[in-house]
Amino acid sequence: MTFVLTAGERHEATKVEALMEQGAVKRVRRGRPRIRPDRVLGDKAYSSRKIRRSFKRRGTGYTIPRRADETRTGPFNRAIYPRHAQ
Repeated sequence: MTFVLTAGERHEATKVEALMEQGAVKRVRRGRPRIRPDRVLGDKAYSSRKIRRSFKRRGTGYTIPRRADETRTGPFNRAIYPRHAQ
């Protein structure tokens, strides 16, 4: 687990890339910790083209609902989101 400390007024979506670079997930068996997760879940605050592009560039799957003011492009897996967002 990792975290980035920012000022109280700073939006957390601006630090997603920094978190993704630092985070490491311990493997079940032997070996180095994984830096790239298979999938990332986020709420509507993380709904932006820049964030989605960075996940796609890294080869990381993502499930992020779109805000009401966005034009819907691309899939959103409703089956995955409620199961993990509790």
